[in-house]
Amino acid sequence: MKIYNDNNATTPDATIAALHSFGDTNPPAGGIILITGGSDKGLDINKYIEEANEKCKKVLLLAGSGSERIKQLFPNSLIYQTMQEAVAEAFTSAESGDTLLLSPAFASFGTFKNEYDRNDQFIAAVESLHI
Repeated sequence: MKIYNDNNATTPDATIAALHSFGDTNPPAGGIILITGGSDKGLDINKYIEEANEKCKKVLLLAGSGSERIKQLFPNSLIYQTMQEAVAEAFTSAESGDTLLLSPAFASFGTFKNEYDRNDQFIAAVESLHI
């Protein structure tokens, strides 16, 4: 599994750009497992929802008001209260050739102290599970 940390993608447009970085294959070989969500900024999410549903084989939502707003737009997605839980689920559900992408599209407030804390928790979770 390839792992990408796009923690600084705190808007829907930034996450769309991250998803486009994998090319036009929908989804790319192996598929994308996206960790996204967080605190709502009130931004337009329509294109982000469309792109994520089209390009991702699985979407894992981080707790926050933004995730509560979009939950029903991602079939079979769950909201995770911690980064460790989200990363563990990503590793459990991953298959050979999959890509794990952290690209929040929302702010880190509430669940994390700030974006640096979210980043550090992602790195620690991956390091604790990466074999």
